Amino acid sequence: MLRGTMMIAAKLMTTTEYAATTPLVEVKGLGNSAKILEIYLKHTNRVNTVKWLQTYDKTEEYHFISGSDDGLAIFWDIEQLTEPLTFERKGHESGVNAVTGLQYCTGEWLLATAAADSTVKLWSYKHQKNVLQSVQTISLNRGFCFTLKLTRLPNTEQVLLIFSTDDRNIDLWVNSVDNKQTFQQVHKLKGHEDWVRGLDFAEVKDGLLLASCSQDNSIRLWRLCSRSKEQVLNNKSDVFNVLGVGDIRMEEKIAQFAKSWYAISVESVLYWHEDWVYGIHWHKSKNQDLCLLSSGIWMQQLLFFFQAHHLTVKRVQFRPQKKGAIDYYELASCGEDHLVRIYAIQFKGLHHPRYDLPKPKKR
Repeated sequence: MLRGTMMIAAKLMTTTEYAATTPLVEVKGLGNSAKILEIYLKHTNRVNTVKWLQTYDKTEEYHFISGSDDGLAIFWDIEQLTEPLTFERKGHESGVNAVTGLQYCTGEWLLATAAADSTVKLWSYKHQKNVLQSVQTISLNRGFCFTLKLTRLPNTEQVLLIFSTDDRNIDLWVNSVDNKQTFQQVHKLKGHEDWVRGLDFAEVKDGLLLASCSQDNSIRLWRLCSRSKEQVLNNKSDVFNVLGVGDIRMEEKIAQFAKSWYAISVESVLYWHEDWVYGIHWHKSKNQDLCLLSSGIWMQQLLFFFQAHHLTVKRVQFRPQKKGAIDYYELASCGEDHLVRIYAIQFKGLHHPRYDLPKPKKR
């Protein structure tokens, strides 16, 4: 019997198991139909993690990276399913437990791996030369990295590396403008009260939206917005006072990312899970609506919707429902766009049809 976690991207799903194989699974439709396309055997020990990677223009998704207890990180090109191209690199002294990567506009891949040897390693893969080499090693001083993520800063070629460690914080590292393969620490995000197990970015109109999930049962949303040098100098502080109403104050911490400035603020803290939250993933629809999928212990899954209305959302409300043997919740939201939207959310199994109530007729 296969055991482990599943990662889904587009119509393909890989299974990370407690074995040295990496199956490739095709998921059809919205039901439970699935079939194994290929089983890849390259690792010699337990496979801990697999991550799908998108090309620079986000049109293709046939690359992924895997990490194993054999200390190997393997970069896969499965454009030809039956004859995949693989590039192995052994640089860690213990098992690889977290991987991520992205592609530059030049076609070069930047990969990041973390292992129990208390290091995070950055790798460069140049497709033209078929060369995968280590470019930087970040020492965690006996710390342990749980998860990591690479993303591009909006409207730039600068890359932001974030990772969580056993000090309950989230580290932010940015590469320099002159040398894109050298990263420096620029900030730490503090707030979670236990280990952070998942991180994901979504690009929004004014910057980036970071979602982090933790064993403290919470999901935190962090907003990163660019700021001009004039805004920072006029502020004369490392904190922007965004809103002050009574005892409530919203603040933005200012951090310098190489030659640019960013304001970082906590957008929201979600306490909807009953226990540890292990995974988090953003999805943006063709209409630019944002959905946030989270997974936790006890098979619990939650689906959050963002930017579902075109104008300000005025009110939301939950109510429990039951259809046969299925328990689920209905979420209703109304906004200034004159729409009432209804969402059905099943916490165990994920059931999310949605429909809109018609606009009221003018009298």
